[in-house]
Amino acid sequence: MPDLEDEIRPVSKSGIEGWKAQFRSALAESDETKLPELICKARNVIVQRTEELSGQEDHQPEKTELREALNSLQTLQSVMRNRSR
Repeated sequence: MPDLEDEIRPVSKSGIEGWKAQFRSALAESDETKLPELICKARNVIVQRTEELSGQEDHQPEKTELREALNSLQTLQSVMRNRSR
């Protein structure tokens, strides 16, 4: 059986602010040539944060925000693709 210390991963406040900053940058970008890279960076940091929180029950509100942010990025990416057609 795994030791409890192995299961509990530290959760940093900077992790919360880090993904939110990347997400906001992607949403605020008006230059469509920069947007794909910003979406990719935001998605990567959100996925990383999601992995940090996996198995931790006490972070449900943030997990919901992470899912919503990924959905928003996917929508933004779809809109961009439709514009380029």
